[in-house]
Amino acid sequence: MLQRAKRLQSDFDGFCSQCDQDHFVLNQEEWGQIEYLLCITQPFLKFTTLLSKTKDNVYSTLHGMSVTTVEVY
Repeated sequence: MLQRAKRLQSDFDGFCSQCDQDHFVLNQEEWGQIEYLLCITQPFLKFTTLLSKTKDNVYSTLHGMSVTTVEVY
């Protein structure tokens, strides 16, 4: 959701201004916080995407997570 918001930043700001919803417009500091959150959550996104591609039983994959994590990265 944050990735989509960041990608559509200019459209979001334009829409808020056009529809007199100025209280929803984010300033540069707030957009920076979104960018920061995206950087923090990037490893989790990669891991869950990798995990969702497996055809094995998810429980057995999670049970050996420490071994899997070391081998993948």
